[in-house]
Amino acid sequence: MFAITRGKGFHITFPNGYALSVQFGPYNYCEHYDVPDPYAPLNVSKWSSKDAEIAVINPTGDLISLSEGDSYSTVKGYQGSGEFASLVAYVSNL
Repeated sequence: MFAITRGKGFHITFPNGYALSVQFGPYNYCEHYDVPDPYAPLNVSKWSSKDAEIAVINPTGDLISLSEGDSYSTVKGYQGSGEFASLVAYVSNL
C-alpha cells in the first residue's frame, strides 16, 4: 500500500506489515529542513528533494531503531536514492 503524508512525503507498507516512511518537507532531516513555511510543499505543483528523512514502522505502528544498539535512532536523515533503494529491499524482507 502507498500513502501520501501531508504533501511532503509518503509511506510504503509491505505485505509483511512493515512500512517505510520517506519525508522530504520542511522540518524533515533533508535539504528542506530550514524552509520556514510548513505548507510550502502544498503550494507548488511539484515538490522534490535530493535527499529525505527515512524511518521504518513495524506492524504495530512503532518506529524501529535503524542503528544497532541505539534505540533512539529511529530516523535516518539526509538519505539519497541509493540508501532509499537499500532500505526498500531490507524492509520488504523483514
